[in-house]
Amino acid sequence: MKIVSGNGNRPLAEAIAKKLGVKLSASNITTFADGELQIELSDDLQGEDCIVVQSIAGSPKNTMNDNFMELLLIMDAMRRIPVGSITVVVPYYGYARQDRRVHPQSPISSKVVADMISIMGADYVLTMDIHNETLLGFFDMPIKNVYALPVLLDDIKANFKKPEDVVIVSPDFGALKKARFAAELLGAGYAVVDKKRPRPGESMVMNVIGDFEGRDCVLLDDMIDSAGTLCNAAAALMERGAKSVRAYASHGVFSGKAGERIDSSPLKEVVVTDSICPKGPVSSKIRYVSAAEPLVTAINKCFGKE
Repeated sequence: MKIVSGNGNRPLAEAIAKKLGVKLSASNITTFADGELQIELSDDLQGEDCIVVQSIAGSPKNTMNDNFMELLLIMDAMRRIPVGSITVVVPYYGYARQDRRVHPQSPISSKVVADMISIMGADYVLTMDIHNETLLGFFDMPIKNVYALPVLLDDIKANFKKPEDVVIVSPDFGALKKARFAAELLGAGYAVVDKKRPRPGESMVMNVIGDFEGRDCVLLDDMIDSAGTLCNAAAALMERGAKSVRAYASHGVFSGKAGERIDSSPLKEVVVTDSICPKGPVSSKIRYVSAAEPLVTAINKCFGKE
């Protein structure tokens, strides 16, 4: 088994390699003056079962699109060696929110990403908490959606003496199923924020349904992007009598003024996995937990080791 990483999330790739007991294979990725990428895989990979770890998200060195192009070029290099098999690990699947046409003349971008990964010769794909599981049907090869929830629940248990006294709160009705499931595993209560969108990109809390007054609340979602909805929900919970509010999510996108919103919000802490490599300091309230363990478990199952 050989593991290769681009610049999409090298720290997570190194953590995965360490847990698997292998060394991260060397690769040389350079950029020409005009922006073209050049990929050279340094190790001998011929006939080996290879794993590519690359988040399709922005990172300290690259944009989201640069990292996606790196992934495709690494896969093409592997196919031409040729390697024995290619397993693609995409901790964060960019473009997943564009899973349908919003206009008669617009693309289905998440399908384009799936097609290009398929064309480049992936034998197996692993991703984590993809935005919509119907996207799994876009792939023509085996694909597994790995869940970060066990990692997040372990952290909640470690930070609350009595997790059963916590209330898991869904920031909207779309995430209610996940919040209810998490609450059942913890033996905790759950609630949901009833909101409406007066215009695109804005949300207004109308009500909070559930018993949460005087209790520690944990907002649970799949991703935090601009953090507007999250911070509005936290403010509404505190105004309605919550003891404290924290947020947990699988993916921390943190675009735009997300950091400023989190800093000025009543949120005590925001916990996300390292599925997206931090581009720099966003907020002192943000804490990262490792997504390596569930991904390693899924990789081992893929290779018949568990």
